Amino acid sequence: MNWSRPTIRHPRTATGWFARLRSREISPAERARFRRWLEADPRNREDFRRREELWQLLGAVVRDGRLAEETRQAVSRPPPGRSARARLGRWSAVAAGLALASISGWWSVELAGVRDVQTAVGEQQRVVLPDGSHITVNTASRLRIDYRFGRRRIRLEQGEALFDVAHDAAHPFVVQTAQALVTALGTEFAVEQSAQGIEVNVLEGRVRAEAPRAGERSSPSIVLAVGQAGLLSPRDREWTQGRADSARIRAWQAERLEFQDATLEAVVAEFNRYSTTQLVLDDRRLAPLQVSGVFRIGHTASLVRALVEVYPIQAYWESNRVVLRYAPRPGTPARNLARGEDLRGSPLGNAQPHVPGTGE
Repeated sequence: MNWSRPTIRHPRTATGWFARLRSREISPAERARFRRWLEADPRNREDFRRREELWQLLGAVVRDGRLAEETRQAVSRPPPGRSARARLGRWSAVAAGLALASISGWWSVELAGVRDVQTAVGEQQRVVLPDGSHITVNTASRLRIDYRFGRRRIRLEQGEALFDVAHDAAHPFVVQTAQALVTALGTEFAVEQSAQGIEVNVLEGRVRAEAPRAGERSSPSIVLAVGQAGLLSPRDREWTQGRADSARIRAWQAERLEFQDATLEAVVAEFNRYSTTQLVLDDRRLAPLQVSGVFRIGHTASLVRALVEVYPIQAYWESNRVVLRYAPRPGTPARNLARGEDLRGSPLGNAQPHVPGTGE
């Protein structure tokens, strides 16, 4: 028997593209083809927008537990004498009614084109937008998507998200935080809102970042190109330009945490973003220790095993936290430990000591 290689058929309709974009297997080349298809005809963009809004509407119906329960009760207890065929007919009627309401109610869907996305600690979520843009929402983050009336606006209320934006010069893509506005026409960038301020990292294209001030016509702004980053301090409300930390962003996209000569204090803070089991430094002398390695997100035990093996550290496991304490070893002067002089560059990601009670 002769076997032929399967032919990959690329979608030609809004429904086909919508289904394909929700697949984790879509390649960058296919994504580029989708954008060309989207820009080839305004009707393509409108059809795709309707598929996305219908998906969101049906998702809201499914998530409404009260409505789902009422529907189940309405069709699960037919009057005496009704046959199984009659029950099936009632189910079909309910389904048809929901579909009819969805199809005939585009005007109300347009008014309700706001979607909230929230991730728990250690969770990430990928969102496909009506124009083909993508958002990857990082751990413990919350944002609101507003695509009503032709606008493309995202309000990042907490945490961090990566935006892969489809080009549309007529409709700027705006990310709003409590203190800043970040505008892009077609690019890939990440925005993080934390106690340290607002950080913008540009991976592709360019963005304009602003810091609007109440009662002032002009506001501090900065234009960032690929490979650049901007940090807005909450104190002086001025932008500082630096280098984009693209490696860190690509790592968390792949559910990894990568460190190169990072302080233990910084490593602990980053790990704690992704886990409900919190790491605690019980001795400030541990804070400046240098850490290098690659770890899986949420695998706190693997980090603790490595620290205990390589450094003069003891770990005390409690219900929802791990306390790290300084445990002097022969030949480890306290003065060197405080400066981290003799412990830099240790390959923590490869250490495999056992820590009792970790479960790993």
